Amino acid sequence: MTELGVLAGTVKATGPGIVLTVDDPQGLVKADMLLDTLQELRAAGAEAIQINDVRVVVNTYFTDLSGGGVQIDGKKVSQPYRFTVVGNPQDLTPALNIPGGVVRTLESHQARATITQQQKVVVDALVDLKTPQYAKPASK
Repeated sequence: MTELGVLAGTVKATGPGIVLTVDDPQGLVKADMLLDTLQELRAAGAEAIQINDVRVVVNTYFTDLSGGGVQIDGKKVSQPYRFTVVGNPQDLTPALNIPGGVVRTLESHQARATITQQQKVVVDALVDLKTPQYAKPASK
């Protein structure tokens, strides 16, 4: 149950991982760039992710604010954007640094991406479980 809670975002997670900090002094980083970053981390094996104080789960969404800035799951997230990620640092770091990948894209928009590998990171933002409106367990 605890492992499912980690995946669902209802339980804190800890382990080796990285902290990716995105400094965006020009305000040019948009929601789609943060989503691309999230997808790259997931593809590289991230097991638990938090951006600033928002836990990333299966239904996490990103939107641009009309006056600038980004919302994650309806919450305004201020920069610097800090991704705290549990996963294998030796897989996560190179995935972000591939030629033409996340780090290069952010840099092309005058943002600075700093990756710190750590033996222990803590993902402590939690979400409240919501009952799905449409999805129901399938019977055999």
